[in-house]
Amino acid sequence: MHFEVRKIPYGWVHPKGYQFESHSLEFIPLFGKHQSYEADVAEWEEGFEKWSSGLQEHYSGTHVFWGPLKPEYLGTRYTEYKGPRPSPDDYMPNWSEQSSDLYVLYETTTRGTPISPGFKTPEELAKWLEDNQVTIHDDITAPYHVWLNLISSDGFSKPVETIQIKL
Repeated sequence: MHFEVRKIPYGWVHPKGYQFESHSLEFIPLFGKHQSYEADVAEWEEGFEKWSSGLQEHYSGTHVFWGPLKPEYLGTRYTEYKGPRPSPDDYMPNWSEQSSDLYVLYETTTRGTPISPGFKTPEELAKWLEDNQVTIHDDITAPYHVWLNLISSDGFSKPVETIQIKL
């Protein structure tokens, strides 16, 4: 599982939506701090314009370039190829650092749902994660000092599998 610490304002509640499969209200996944709504819209709109001109992205190793539409995509709508235009409803609000009072741990394997309640300090969040035996990877839990180090150093920006954990 991948994680991210997000800061939210006091009183903000992560949105929930009705899930037909489970017949319950569950958190709606939202993109986090490493995903920008504005950048995603700009990228989508550029792709739409290029597609409308008969071009699509092509990949050669790590190089990306615009080239003619492949024959199998002729007559296909851009939304069928790339999906709908990004919606602001799919992203965390963009608060200023001054208005973000609480630390919350989010899973980012999906777009992101909260795992913890909000806490005023990284230390309180780390203590809660340890006390509630939140798993850091597979079925492995972590002690307070590991959680605190990950929270304080933004260690979640790397996949958990690559982090050296000293228990």
